[in-house]
Amino acid sequence: PNFRLFLHTKLSNPHYPPEIQAETTLINFTVTKLGLEDQLLVLVVRKQRRDLADLSEDLVNQQNGFLIKMKELEDSILYRLATAEGDITEDVGLIEGLEETKRISVDIAKKSAVAEKTQADIQITSEKYRSVANRSALLFFLMNDLVKMHSYYIYSLAAFTDVFYRGIDKVSPPVEDTPPPADGEGAQEEAEAAAEAEAEPVVELTDEQLAERCVHLIDSITSTTFDYIRRGLFVHHKLTVATLLTLQICLNDGMLVPDEVDFLVASKSVTESSNMGPLGEWMTESVWQKVKALDTGGMKRFQGLGDKMQSES
Repeated sequence: PNFRLFLHTKLSNPHYPPEIQAETTLINFTVTKLGLEDQLLVLVVRKQRRDLADLSEDLVNQQNGFLIKMKELEDSILYRLATAEGDITEDVGLIEGLEETKRISVDIAKKSAVAEKTQADIQITSEKYRSVANRSALLFFLMNDLVKMHSYYIYSLAAFTDVFYRGIDKVSPPVEDTPPPADGEGAQEEAEAAAEAEAEPVVELTDEQLAERCVHLIDSITSTTFDYIRRGLFVHHKLTVATLLTLQICLNDGMLVPDEVDFLVASKSVTESSNMGPLGEWMTESVWQKVKALDTGGMKRFQGLGDKMQSES
């Protein structure tokens, strides 16, 4: 009973026979972009709105407590009914217990409704930081894919989280330096300062101010992450990584069309092309095949490009 066997596989979706699955526990540690985005959203909110993060955590714990309490009440009712003797309508203790259970359940239902509404309000505010989490998830997966370029480029999620926090801290307002306290007064003054900091009301930002702050956070996290990656790159890889980062950001923000980026990166060409005509005087056959690929690739803005070049040459 004390023996445990842990097996690890790189397969994203391993298949095992039903008899093995019934005796094992399969855990998928694969990180998806959407899942990581949700995790980073929690971290951003905890950094920017600690009050909301703490309140959300308290509500989750409260809801779990309610579920446990309701389960205990249900078990208590079933036990009393099962062990009741004689006519249960004449059992004063049982009836009083049922009334108390009903009162507690109604109270829990009211508190749960309030908690759900508060949680919904917190979620609305948290979603305003979604763009920051989205960009951060994109940056991590770019870092994670660099190992395909060279085995030297291996980054962990923990390392990225440190860089992620560093980018947020660059935008956060600086803390004013205070002179060191006199001997014997340090602990007391530090405790008073901490109490005052906790008592300070949270400044609510307008939607315009929050949107502007998110832009600053995105820029700071992006530049901080790129600087972190750049310091560990070989010189001949720096331009490639910068291009990949730029293209992925433009695709993610809807500034570029995926088909156009595919043509640019993959450098598609057609195997059979028409006569180049006068273009053959200065254009190579391989370049003409790429032009025709643009012409016939289904992108409206490049339709007729080859014929137009021939007619105007």
